[in-house]
Amino acid sequence: MIVTVNKPQGAYYGGAVAGPVFREVAEKVYAVYQKFDEKELEEPEVAGAPDVKSGVTRDVVRVMNSLDLDYKGKKPKTYLTRTVSGEEGISLKENRITEERVPDVRGMGASDAVFLLESSGLRVRVSGIGKVKRQSLLPGYKFKKGQTITLIMG
Repeated sequence: MIVTVNKPQGAYYGGAVAGPVFREVAEKVYAVYQKFDEKELEEPEVAGAPDVKSGVTRDVVRVMNSLDLDYKGKKPKTYLTRTVSGEEGISLKENRITEERVPDVRGMGASDAVFLLESSGLRVRVSGIGKVKRQSLLPGYKFKKGQTITLIMG
């Protein structure tokens, strides 16, 4: 939306003249198109475990400790860790990397996942933003160098 004011009197800065007009119109449009699910209004949502990206075990544990986040089970002994957030909390799983097998990059950020996959010899296509939700080649799948894998982010 664009608000233009012809021949404003007094101060003629956007925030002083056009800003209040924009705000009022935007609030009314938002109010008109606001849809509520009555069930959502009745049942308050309980906060679960926060979403933690998978990655280098040392870094994942250090960040979780600095934020006072507990994880279930023992600290994985592998270089990479896969995090799984659930109602009971956060679990850390070993993420073993073997030669000529597709690494499990679910839960990782795009840059870490692309680096790991390209280092393994795969070509990577990324769709979306956020953490890796799905990968086109299954973890552990035997692949050939130069094969393409698509990462679906979310």
